Formats: sequence, structure tokens, C-alpha cells
Amino acid sequence: MILSSRIDPAEIDKEALNIDAVSEYPAEFYALAEARRPPKDAERLVDNAGKRIGSLLQYEGLMFTHDTRDIAEGTMVSSYKTIEDMNGKMELQMSLARKLAAVDENDVAERLINAHLLPDMIGNLKKFTTQGFRCTACNTKYRRMPVTGKCKCKNGVILTVHPGSVTKYLEKTKKLAYEYEVSAYTRQRIALIELSMASLFTDDRGKTLMDFGEACPDSEGGGV
Repeated sequence: MILSSRIDPAEIDKEALNIDAVSEYPAEFYALAEARRPPKDAERLVDNAGKRIGSLLQYEGLMFTHDTRDIAEGTMVSSYKTIEDMNGKMELQMSLARKLAAVDENDVAERLINAHLLPDMIGNLKKFTTQGFRCTACNTKYRRMPVTGKCKCKNGVILTVHPGSVTKYLEKTKKLAYEYEVSAYTRQRIALIELSMASLFTDDRGKTLMDFGEACPDSEGGGV
């Protein structure tokens, strides 16, 4: 553990210095906002903590726009944590994206799919294919399924990762891609992960080579 006896503002993350230090904003600032000008056009109008680095003002005179009775007053738990179901969280996120004029809901949907849903499904799919097995009685764990299909104590062996945890977001992901204008690349990624799941979880017992040939759209005459 390292204890710092002195905090130098120049050594902290730059994002932490992007804090306005004014008690009010000039009328020109609002005029630029109404004209939808880039934020850099208003940078000269607003003093912030980052501009004060290296001077005495980096420690004092940091103003604020609204008073408060208690610095700890406010929301203690975000609404995101109060929603238990992930589908409910996504529905509210997309509902908010549709209402905000400054937000492109199609971009939000694509980011949600590529940053959260697809990585989750791909990661769980990998866990499923590399999972171990566990005895229901003595809790002995196996890297591979025993040849006998049973534990050394003669009891059954079960999966440690279940198919439901792999496929739980698939339908929601497909619905998002259908309702919003996501890129063709993202749609192809969804189709590929769906094919991977189908090939892994579809019971092919009892099928013949001819069955697979008939299911192939590129095959001729039912061949493989």
C-alpha cells in the first residue's frame, strides 16, 4: 500500500480535471448551445479545474452553480441497480435513447449489442465448450466426462455451465437488431453466434448424412 502525503493535481487522471469552476455560465455559452456548435467553440467561455493546473488557483476558488445542504445529499442508488431483470434494464435504456434528441438510438442499440450482449454470449459459449463436470453427491469435479458417465462414487455427473446461460440473450439481441438499424456486420455476427449455438445444442441423434444434405441450401440432389 502506498500513502500519498501530498496530492498534486497535475499527477491525477486528466478526466478528473474536466470540472467546471464557474458560478454561472455566460449568455454566449447558451447561444452556442442553441446553435448546436461544437463544445470546443465554448471552451474559452468556461473556466475549469484543468486550466488552473500549475497556479495557486488549482487549490482554491473552485466555484459551483447550485448550493446544497449536504455534500452527500442526492441519489444513493442508481435506478439501474433497482431493476433486477436485464431485459428491463435494456428496455429502459432504449426507451430513454428514443426520447433524447441528442442521442441516436440506432447507435445505442449497436453499441449495446457489440459491447455487452455479443461478448457475453461468446464468452459463455466458450465456457460451455471448455467446462468441467461435477458429481451431484460428493461434489468431485472432472475436467472431462468420465467414460462411464458416472462419478467414482457411482452417482451422476452434471454440467457446471448450462445451455440456458449461453442462449439467454440471443432472442433479445435478435430483437434489437430487427427493431433498430444496426450495421450488416453486426447482423452477421449475430447470425454466426446463433449458428454456433444451434450446432452445439441441436440434438442430431437419429439423423443421417442425407438429412444434413437436405438442410444445406447449397447442396444439389440432397448430397453433402
